[in-house]
Amino acid sequence: MKKRVRLNIAILLAICTLMFISVEMAFAQKIAGSYTAPDGMQIISYSPSWSDVEKLKNLYNELLLNGHGEEINLLSRIAIYPEENPDNGDFVGTWHGETDTVNGKVYLKSGCTIELFNGETNTTIESFAFSLAHEYGHHFTYYYYLKNENKLWEDWRSSKFAEARGLKDHPLISDQSAQHMWLVQEIAAEDYVQLFGSPNVKQSNYYNDIAENLEKNAYVLDYYFDESSYYKTYNVQPQENFILPLAGNNKEIYDYWVEASNVVNTNNVPKLKFPLEFVDLKISEVNQTKGLKPLQYIFTWSYDNTSSKYEYTLVKFEIEQDSVVNVFPVKTTRAKEKQRAVYGSAANSKWYYWQPVPEGIGYFVVYAKASDNRISSSKLLAVDFSNIYHPDTILIGDDDMLKGNLIVPRVKIDGEQMEFSVQPIVKNGRTLVPMRAIFNKLGATVNWEEATQTVTAHTYYADVTLQIGSTTAQVNGKTVTLDVAPQIVDGSTLVPLRFISESLGATVRWNPNLMIANIENNKKVQ
Repeated sequence: MKKRVRLNIAILLAICTLMFISVEMAFAQKIAGSYTAPDGMQIISYSPSWSDVEKLKNLYNELLLNGHGEEINLLSRIAIYPEENPDNGDFVGTWHGETDTVNGKVYLKSGCTIELFNGETNTTIESFAFSLAHEYGHHFTYYYYLKNENKLWEDWRSSKFAEARGLKDHPLISDQSAQHMWLVQEIAAEDYVQLFGSPNVKQSNYYNDIAENLEKNAYVLDYYFDESSYYKTYNVQPQENFILPLAGNNKEIYDYWVEASNVVNTNNVPKLKFPLEFVDLKISEVNQTKGLKPLQYIFTWSYDNTSSKYEYTLVKFEIEQDSVVNVFPVKTTRAKEKQRAVYGSAANSKWYYWQPVPEGIGYFVVYAKASDNRISSSKLLAVDFSNIYHPDTILIGDDDMLKGNLIVPRVKIDGEQMEFSVQPIVKNGRTLVPMRAIFNKLGATVNWEEATQTVTAHTYYADVTLQIGSTTAQVNGKTVTLDVAPQIVDGSTLVPLRFISESLGATVRWNPNLMIANIENNKKVQ
């Protein structure tokens, strides 16, 4: 008897729970307002703050500010909900669409929808503008990707899109990646926002560096610790993935979408001019502030354009397990101002201000934004702060970022970072580099004997002979044993960097954190 009573109570509780959930769901789904656009698209709100028809009409008009073409006819509905995204509360929007195949042709079906969440928090057009543009970016890019490629995202690596964007060789990008920023669909949608998105998603904030805040007595500690205060501010985070070059650096991907969609000619979308602005970034000074830590680091950058219509924002971030963390803007400048930013600390007679400085590697990038909202990025500057007084740095270009080569073997000679046609490799703990570039930079003349595959380098200081595949070398006539033999990789001869450099009178300092060999040529050709 007791078991039956307990069972009945359990069933009753389950029924009551289901009824409660059903009531909650029904309440959440109650329509607060709706608007039907001239093209038949429905804007439906379940959020009381979006009940006004005129407000919903303005949201539709905001949608139309994003570049669009024939694909817009397949978007039938935009829905606004008061609660957060049930799949992921970090994201304010989602796009839904289905594909079909007829006679071997894959296409996007009509009836696509965009859902916007947190309608009681995001109560203005501006607060939804980015999510609306991003989700429409999914709609736009998938429609034209299917039309242009006739393949699903799962086959993206063999696509013309991947070739144009330069993504084919990146090991982390996937159509099913566990990390959102590495999804190829998300990269395409972010590119769309940069290239064709509404002007309302491309607004800038002007940021002072720590020295300017000290001067104005305006330093707010929370600003540097609360990333949400500038999340998705366009000149701080023009795309989710900081570790990829911007679409604005790449004319090929712009041309790909323009040719696929004809969007520039149909909707008064401004035609972008390439190349966009590029800048060179470095640390030019390290100063001690009142003997305290962290130290003060002065970043400077140069730029190509003489126009006063550009602004530049230096942004710092860190990387943990292929994810970006601890992002904040260091400083915004305009073209006619000094391209200089103070990071770390600043002090006057009364106050000492400081910022959190990474204990290991920090990454810095400058975003250059024009008045017409074109935006491009500098090379990444990776800074190893483990030696706070003399931090080593490397520049990471677009090609390396697109291959996932952030921290790979690199070489600096007398402070200049070398560029090689073939990537240096590490074998048995030794770095091997293309011989000719190193020999020439160290002032040596090079002779290559094909028959014996022997390399001879000559300076006024030393004569060095090496043979491919042999761990025996000659230095000024004396036999020396190598830890690793020279070898040929992709048609280039790679030689042991430290041995060659030191044999020719240079000194080598290896930084394992950045994987960079710093060479000082002590025996320059006279």
